[in-house]
Amino acid sequence: MNVQAYGYNGKGLIAITSKKYKGEVMFHIKKNGSLSNGDKVTIKLPSEFTDYEKFDFRGKKEFTYTVQGLKELAATKDLDEIKKVTDSMVNDEYPYGEIEKYVNTFINMYFVPTSAYSDYSDEKDTSVELNDKSGLEASRKDKITIAVLYTVKDDYDEDDEADDSNTRVVEVTVGNVSIEGDHTNIDSIDTEDDGKVSTQDSSLEVLQHNLAANGIKVK
Repeated sequence: MNVQAYGYNGKGLIAITSKKYKGEVMFHIKKNGSLSNGDKVTIKLPSEFTDYEKFDFRGKKEFTYTVQGLKELAATKDLDEIKKVTDSMVNDEYPYGEIEKYVNTFINMYFVPTSAYSDYSDEKDTSVELNDKSGLEASRKDKITIAVLYTVKDDYDEDDEADDSNTRVVEVTVGNVSIEGDHTNIDSIDTEDDGKVSTQDSSLEVLQHNLAANGIKVK
């Protein structure tokens, strides 16, 4: 049986494979999805595996695996260049002109593994299916999604009273991003295909929490 950690440090997962056993077996790995290099994971072999009639199992039914090999998800040196791209995207969607007048304010920027971006939750699934290599194979070419939060405020006349209802939270995302050394490939991303500007129903605090749970805040 082979155990391997994959993904990003602090967000790591476990894959378990066996060349001999091809049946359906589920393992439960504590902190799966939140693992870091150096973490020690206890793996208990279920009875379906140890009682498999085609081989005489005589090994330990429980062992410890030390997590290693997780990639670092960290801030790059081109954050200002990334912000220029997302600023342009939100300003195109919410312009300040003669007719439409919006005031757009940058809040935070996050790097989120694309595989985790759609799961806005810090409740991680601890189940690991034996011989499920889909996550491991995806991680070898895993991209990140850059998520940037803004507040967008409808500008008002001097006679109007400032009103929080005039302000919305907007998330700008750029997907299909690779980290190459200490820079991203943001310059080669077509934001028409891989970018999105969307108004969020959740509060700013909830969005910040979920993005930090699935990725890291870089700005």
